Amino acid sequence: MKIDNFFTELKRRNVIRFAGLYLVGAWLLVQVSSTVLPMFGAPDWLPRSVVVLLAIGFIPALVFSWVFEMTPQGLKRDEEVAPEESIAPQTARRMNRTIIAVLVLALGYFAFDKFVLTPRRNAALIAEASTPMADAHSLAVLPSSTCPAMRERIFLRRHQ
Repeated sequence: MKIDNFFTELKRRNVIRFAGLYLVGAWLLVQVSSTVLPMFGAPDWLPRSVVVLLAIGFIPALVFSWVFEMTPQGLKRDEEVAPEESIAPQTARRMNRTIIAVLVLALGYFAFDKFVLTPRRNAALIAEASTPMADAHSLAVLPSSTCPAMRERIFLRRHQ
Protein backbone atom coordinates (compact mmCIF):
# COMPACT_ATOMS: atom_id res chain seq x y z
CA MET A 1 0.00 0.00 0.00
CA LYS A 2 1.40 3.39 -0.98
CA ILE A 3 1.80 5.99 1.72
CA ASP A 4 -0.48 8.43 -0.16
CA ASN A 5 -3.20 5.79 -0.31
CA PHE A 6 -2.72 5.09 3.38
CA PHE A 7 -3.24 8.74 4.37
CA THR A 8 -6.21 9.01 2.02
CA GLU A 9 -7.73 5.97 3.67
CA LEU A 10 -7.06 7.43 7.13
CA LYS A 11 -8.90 10.59 6.12
CA ARG A 12 -11.76 8.67 4.50
CA ARG A 13 -12.29 6.58 7.63
CA ASN A 14 -12.08 9.69 9.85
CA VAL A 15 -9.21 8.20 11.89
CA ILE A 16 -7.31 11.49 11.97
CA ARG A 17 -10.38 13.41 13.15
CA PHE A 18 -11.05 10.76 15.78
CA ALA A 19 -7.44 11.00 17.00
CA GLY A 20 -7.81 14.76 17.36
CA LEU A 21 -11.11 14.37 19.17
CA TYR A 22 -9.63 11.73 21.50
CA LEU A 23 -6.56 13.85 22.30
CA VAL A 24 -8.52 17.03 22.98
CA GLY A 25 -11.07 15.17 25.09
CA ALA A 26 -8.34 13.34 26.99
CA TRP A 27 -6.50 16.60 27.66
CA LEU A 28 -9.68 18.20 28.97
CA LEU A 29 -10.40 15.17 31.16
CA VAL A 30 -6.85 15.24 32.58
CA GLN A 31 -7.08 18.96 33.35
CA VAL A 32 -10.42 18.65 35.09
CA SER A 33 -9.38 15.55 37.04
CA SER A 34 -6.13 17.16 38.19
CA THR A 35 -8.14 20.08 39.55
CA VAL A 36 -11.17 18.29 40.95
CA LEU A 37 -9.71 15.10 42.42
CA PRO A 38 -7.44 16.81 45.00
CA MET A 39 -10.45 18.82 46.24
CA PHE A 40 -12.12 15.54 47.20
CA GLY A 41 -9.03 14.17 48.94
CA ALA A 42 -8.24 11.63 46.22
CA PRO A 43 -4.86 9.91 46.50
CA ASP A 44 -1.95 11.34 44.51
CA TRP A 45 -1.77 8.32 42.24
CA LEU A 46 -5.31 8.75 40.89
CA PRO A 47 -4.67 11.65 38.43
CA ARG A 48 -1.60 9.80 37.16
CA SER A 49 -3.71 6.70 36.64
CA VAL A 50 -6.18 8.70 34.56
CA VAL A 51 -3.33 9.85 32.29
CA VAL A 52 -1.94 6.32 31.96
CA LEU A 53 -5.34 4.81 31.17
CA LEU A 54 -6.05 7.45 28.54
CA ALA A 55 -2.64 6.88 26.97
CA ILE A 56 -3.17 3.11 26.93
CA GLY A 57 -6.62 3.55 25.36
CA PHE A 58 -5.39 5.75 22.51
CA ILE A 59 -4.15 3.00 20.17
CA PRO A 60 -7.20 0.72 20.64
CA ALA A 61 -9.44 3.73 19.99
CA LEU A 62 -7.62 4.43 16.72
CA VAL A 63 -7.91 0.79 15.68
CA PHE A 64 -11.61 0.89 16.52
CA SER A 65 -12.10 4.01 14.39
CA TRP A 66 -10.24 2.31 11.52
CA VAL A 67 -12.29 -0.89 11.62
CA PHE A 68 -15.78 0.48 12.25
CA GLU A 69 -17.91 3.12 10.58
CA MET A 70 -20.88 4.94 12.04
CA THR A 71 -24.04 4.40 9.97
CA PRO A 72 -27.70 5.30 10.53
CA GLN A 73 -28.19 1.65 11.58
CA GLY A 74 -25.36 1.89 14.14
CA LEU A 75 -21.76 0.75 14.05
CA LYS A 76 -20.79 -1.51 11.17
CA ARG A 77 -17.51 -2.88 9.97
CA ASP A 78 -16.08 -0.65 7.27
CA GLU A 79 -15.98 -3.50 4.74
CA GLU A 80 -19.74 -4.07 5.15
CA VAL A 81 -20.62 -0.50 4.12
CA ALA A 82 -20.76 0.21 0.39
CA PRO A 83 -18.99 3.44 -0.62
CA GLU A 84 -22.22 4.96 -1.99
CA GLU A 85 -24.03 4.18 1.31
CA SER A 86 -21.29 5.62 3.48
CA ILE A 87 -22.12 8.64 5.59
CA ALA A 88 -18.46 9.33 6.38
CA PRO A 89 -18.67 12.97 5.17
CA GLN A 90 -21.61 13.66 7.49
CA THR A 91 -19.78 11.90 10.31
CA ALA A 92 -16.72 14.02 9.56
CA ARG A 93 -18.75 17.23 9.85
CA ARG A 94 -20.30 15.99 13.10
CA MET A 95 -16.84 15.15 14.46
CA ASN A 96 -15.58 18.60 13.43
CA ARG A 97 -18.41 20.21 15.40
CA THR A 98 -17.66 17.98 18.38
CA ILE A 99 -13.97 18.86 18.25
CA ILE A 100 -14.84 22.56 18.18
CA ALA A 101 -17.26 22.13 21.11
CA VAL A 102 -14.65 20.29 23.18
CA LEU A 103 -12.03 22.93 22.32
CA VAL A 104 -14.44 25.65 23.46
CA LEU A 105 -14.99 23.73 26.72
CA ALA A 106 -11.21 23.41 27.12
CA LEU A 107 -10.76 27.13 26.51
CA GLY A 108 -13.52 27.91 29.01
CA TYR A 109 -11.92 25.65 31.59
CA PHE A 110 -8.52 27.24 30.96
CA ALA A 111 -9.97 30.74 31.45
CA PHE A 112 -11.81 29.64 34.62
CA ASP A 113 -8.63 28.09 36.01
CA LYS A 114 -6.48 31.08 35.09
CA PHE A 115 -8.76 33.88 36.24
CA VAL A 116 -10.82 32.32 39.05
CA LEU A 117 -9.08 29.33 40.60
CA THR A 118 -5.47 30.56 40.46
CA PRO A 119 -6.14 33.83 42.35
CA ARG A 120 -8.04 31.85 45.00
CA ARG A 121 -5.17 29.38 45.34
CA ASN A 122 -2.66 32.23 45.63
CA ALA A 123 -4.79 34.01 48.23
CA ALA A 124 -5.10 30.79 50.22
CA LEU A 125 -1.32 30.26 50.08
CA ILE A 126 -0.66 33.82 51.25
CA ALA A 127 -3.16 33.47 54.08
CA GLU A 128 -1.64 30.15 55.08
CA ALA A 129 1.88 31.58 55.05
CA SER A 130 0.91 34.60 57.14
CA THR A 131 -0.78 32.64 59.93
CA PRO A 132 1.59 31.00 62.41
CA MET A 133 1.39 27.28 62.42
CA ALA A 134 1.07 25.69 65.85
CA ASP A 135 0.41 22.05 66.37
CA ALA A 136 -2.55 21.45 68.67
CA HIS A 137 -0.70 18.54 70.29
CA SER A 138 2.60 20.31 70.92
CA LEU A 139 3.81 21.20 74.38
CA ALA A 140 6.47 23.74 75.22
CA VAL A 141 8.64 22.97 78.24
CA LEU A 142 10.47 25.96 79.66
CA PRO A 143 13.11 25.80 82.39
CA SER A 144 12.10 27.19 85.73
CA SER A 145 14.55 29.25 87.72
CA THR A 146 12.81 28.32 90.96
CA CYS A 147 13.58 24.62 90.67
CA PRO A 148 16.30 23.65 93.21
CA ALA A 149 17.90 21.09 90.92
CA MET A 150 18.14 23.68 88.19
CA ARG A 151 19.85 26.15 90.50
CA GLU A 152 22.51 23.56 91.31
CA ARG A 153 23.16 22.88 87.62
CA ILE A 154 23.41 26.58 86.87
CA PHE A 155 25.74 27.03 89.83
CA LEU A 156 27.94 24.12 88.72
CA ARG A 157 28.08 25.39 85.13
CA ARG A 158 29.12 28.85 86.17
CA HIS A 159 31.88 27.60 88.49
CA GLN A 160 33.53 24.98 86.34
